[in-house]
Amino acid sequence: MAGLAAGAHAGLAVAWRCRSQRQAAAKESAPTKKYVETVADERLFEQVYLQYTSEYLKGPLYWHPDKLQGWLPDYPGTPMIKEGKYTSHVIGNLKAFSSNELAFLSMLFFGVGLYGNLQFNFYDPQWAKVDAGGFFNVSYIVESFLLPISFFMHIACYIQRQNGK
Repeated sequence: MAGLAAGAHAGLAVAWRCRSQRQAAAKESAPTKKYVETVADERLFEQVYLQYTSEYLKGPLYWHPDKLQGWLPDYPGTPMIKEGKYTSHVIGNLKAFSSNELAFLSMLFFGVGLYGNLQFNFYDPQWAKVDAGGFFNVSYIVESFLLPISFFMHIACYIQRQNGK
């Protein structure tokens, strides 16, 4: 076994040495060409240089209309609007949710918020309790805060649905 392993290693070493010698000989025999810049190369360099310098001038030391706050809220790599449609980046942390999950949360928050409003105003009138010397039922107030949140969940659901998520 040891002789077979030693023979295999010796054969691989000889093959590797022959291959490296052939590659070295091929490098020596190949003539090296000097690079000659073409008109197309020069034009490409000018275009890239012009684009680079114009983007550099938009840096922190110079004023540019694209740097005004509120005009372009996009960050590089996270566009807010693409092809006239809002992207998932608009909804912030909710972009990880699917449209089905957001629809469920929207309906849940709407139901709980509507329940809190109806209980507070009609089914268990809280103003009458306070007038009688009692206290508000705080859970109705907290539940009613979910009603506007359900609207924003609905909008987020619509945006995710438009984006196929």
